[in-house]
Amino acid sequence: MTTTESQTATTTPLTPEQMKAAVQRFIDEALNKGDLSVVEESYSEDLVDHDKGHPHLGTGVQEGKNEIIMYRTAFPDIHQTIHEKIAEGNTVMHRWTTTGTHLGPFLGIPPTKKKLSIDGMTVSRFGPDGKIIEIYNFHDRMAWMEQFGWKGWFWAIIKRSWKY
Repeated sequence: MTTTESQTATTTPLTPEQMKAAVQRFIDEALNKGDLSVVEESYSEDLVDHDKGHPHLGTGVQEGKNEIIMYRTAFPDIHQTIHEKIAEGNTVMHRWTTTGTHLGPFLGIPPTKKKLSIDGMTVSRFGPDGKIIEIYNFHDRMAWMEQFGWKGWFWAIIKRSWKY
């Protein structure tokens, strides 16, 4: 599904409160606890992830699972705290802080054993099936990479990891 097609899916059977609860559950159960079955329940097979800050991890539900596995392998204690959720139409925005200890390889960076923290926002668009069909993530990647101690290597690593 292209971005244009997904943007035309402007209705969802969920109320704003149900969409916010679905986002909260995804973060609590899938990201924070690693329950991959929640990815299947939360993401549409037609999911479009506009986050260019990680390598191409597949499509749809499988991409969501691969991303959770990638982050939880690198940061086994990963935890995202949601500070605020706003819902309008078929869209939820949530502002968050994610923390974790870097104990596994991540984007070519060997484990540093450093506790890292990053703040950001995610916009999730829900489709007619009540599942997330489109995601946009916004955060300061440079500040995050500096916490790895890899300031000078940032672009080399990202360019090698990106798949255009």
